[in-house]
Amino acid sequence: MTVTLLVIVGSYLVLGAVGWLVLAPVAPEVRARLLPAAPLFGVALLAGVSSTATRWLTVPQTLPLVGVLVAACVAVGVWRRTAPWRVDRSTGPLVLLCPLLTVPAALAVALPTIWAGDNRPVAGTVVVDQFYFASNATYLTDHPLLPGPYWNPADWVGSAPPSYGPVVDVISNRLRYGQSAVASALSFLLRQEPSDTVTPLSITWVVVMGGAAFVVAVLLGVRLRWALLAVPLVTSSLYVTTQALEGKNDGLLGVSLALLALGLSYAVTRSTAYWWPLTVSVAGLASVYAELVLVLVPAVALVALLGSRRQLLARLNVVAASWALGAVLTPWAWIWLAESARIGGRFSDGATPFEGRSGLDLLRSVMGAQPIGGRVVVVVFSVAAVVCAVAILAGLVLVGLRSPARGAAIGLVLVLGWLELSAYRSGAGNLQYRTAQLGWAFVLLLAVVGWQALLRLLEGRPRSGRAAAASVVAVAVAFASVNLATAASHLPRERAEVQHVDAAQLDEALGWVEEVDAADVAVLVPRFTDLVWLALGLREHAEVAYPVLPAIYLGSFPRWDREPDRYYLLGAGAETSGDVTVLEENERYRLVELGPTGSILTPFQPTYFWGRTTYMRGFPCARDFAQLLLVRGSTAPATFTLSSRAGRSVRANLDVDVDGRRLEPVGRPRTVDGWNVQSFRAPRFRSAIMTLTLTAEARRSGTSALPLVLDDAGRAGVLERVDPGLATFCLADDDADMMDGYDRNVTVLRGP
Repeated sequence: MTVTLLVIVGSYLVLGAVGWLVLAPVAPEVRARLLPAAPLFGVALLAGVSSTATRWLTVPQTLPLVGVLVAACVAVGVWRRTAPWRVDRSTGPLVLLCPLLTVPAALAVALPTIWAGDNRPVAGTVVVDQFYFASNATYLTDHPLLPGPYWNPADWVGSAPPSYGPVVDVISNRLRYGQSAVASALSFLLRQEPSDTVTPLSITWVVVMGGAAFVVAVLLGVRLRWALLAVPLVTSSLYVTTQALEGKNDGLLGVSLALLALGLSYAVTRSTAYWWPLTVSVAGLASVYAELVLVLVPAVALVALLGSRRQLLARLNVVAASWALGAVLTPWAWIWLAESARIGGRFSDGATPFEGRSGLDLLRSVMGAQPIGGRVVVVVFSVAAVVCAVAILAGLVLVGLRSPARGAAIGLVLVLGWLELSAYRSGAGNLQYRTAQLGWAFVLLLAVVGWQALLRLLEGRPRSGRAAAASVVAVAVAFASVNLATAASHLPRERAEVQHVDAAQLDEALGWVEEVDAADVAVLVPRFTDLVWLALGLREHAEVAYPVLPAIYLGSFPRWDREPDRYYLLGAGAETSGDVTVLEENERYRLVELGPTGSILTPFQPTYFWGRTTYMRGFPCARDFAQLLLVRGSTAPATFTLSSRAGRSVRANLDVDVDGRRLEPVGRPRTVDGWNVQSFRAPRFRSAIMTLTLTAEARRSGTSALPLVLDDAGRAGVLERVDPGLATFCLADDDADMMDGYDRNVTVLRGP
């Protein structure tokens, strides 16, 4: 945890120092208002520079260019006599107070890291986007972005290692990578590997968002003490904390930059002194999360259009000029945004936490108040959800009627509402949920602006004003409390411990590969969280074979010639039998060598046909047409045994075939403690991909997924290794088409 804290504090200070110097050219009073968001300006500069420079340079090579630009900003400030080294006395406390107010949200996000005990990546939910950004950041540290890794399914030997699948995804689909570049720069400066900073940076971006919320609230006309209320309100939102727990670092940072660009677009129509900060924030937004530019366009347009007609042209000119200059500074980000739109949307389908809900249950879900407990807890959360919903809606109405920032509110509500409605009508559940995750921070901030308008309206009525102020504080406290309680209660500790990859165990396994000839090693690790970090650690050894690769993150083709290898690195879910020599072993991995009668059985290509317990826990859960990989030490006659459970006991649960030819059973199936044990003659090959199908009897029993033991359940000690909770979850088969970020059903169970 010490390293985690050092990464968070160090990143915040580095970015804050860069941002402070970036603001050197602006007037002292403007800089004083913006300093609580200084780290975000540091992010914007780093991301803006890297979005173009990393076409030809690695991220460390771009840092001198960043230094030159920072020095230029300071020189302009000195020339303009803005005294960039001075900080107003009233600003210092605010700079310290904003990150302090994010501590409750940061602690909720840090719970899996606290439980794991180190700064290594930890999967707090079913989504493991940390690897995506760690892979990109690692690549950008060592290589320019273009021309990119060589990636050819027909030439797996010559292709880049599978750990660079996310980089290929970025280049192929013209996706955003500014956040990864910032993470690469910070990792380099802090002398850490990107895989060791990706989770601490998720926490850091929550802290950074607090400063953005405060500054934007002030820019939109909210008084300081009420602007501080926006910090815990926005950062404690379940939509913010779940993004951090899922490792969606680009979304967190993108929302913060979008908030800042919106507030500065409004401020620049009141004073042209804000043009440079707006330009920097626009450049950063385009580099980190360009799609949000499209969300802001209507709001920014209305900000410029609404107001005095005599100053309309001046407002349009300064807003358009600032945005245009931001585009000039980051041309490739805008070109890729256009090309990404041409390529089309990705991953829009899927379910959401809203699916199947209605009435009060739906309202609780939308408001982030999802209780786990008895009736009293449900009632308390329901009341809080209703009160908060009414207060937020009232705030939005008030900002539209009484605030000068009504243009921003109307534009954002229209765009976000249209996106949600379109996603709902088209069944694009993932898009619907992502819109809520990205848009909710805007809604909460605008609600604060509306509440401020109400308090100003009641300034002539002291008693009513005090009651309204107390109500606003109570609503904010209630909202933050139920959202943080929901986030914390849906994060069982065992999930973090099971899916966290211990650095010592990982490094030990990587060392085993280094000690032998990597060209003779094949990695057979079904559990996704193990496989991705092993692949990243072995990125310098493209010759390592990966017979089993999930389609997500690591590419859609195995890195394997189907020829036998001398060594096999195994993880949870891969079972051995016969003559197998264990060369090295720790609690998580084994390096083995097969003898003549030795064999390995493992789930092959974990896709829909394998349940989520397979690739998230290493516990095989097979649906119809799931495939197994059998690797043998020789082609001599042999058998293998599978044990499975159905909804009720039947004669035989499974049929097994290879290339359409049914394998011959050996003996009659037998039952051991409810497990159906079947033996088959092994194919006469050194390796074979076998397809499993449920028998008609198993289907009639109501079974659609079978918990599977790749061994004989009657053998001593085999069933002792089986997690009965995971077996029951597999039989229920309720994770099909599930996109619940909390992954509650799996997470409450202990790991294998």
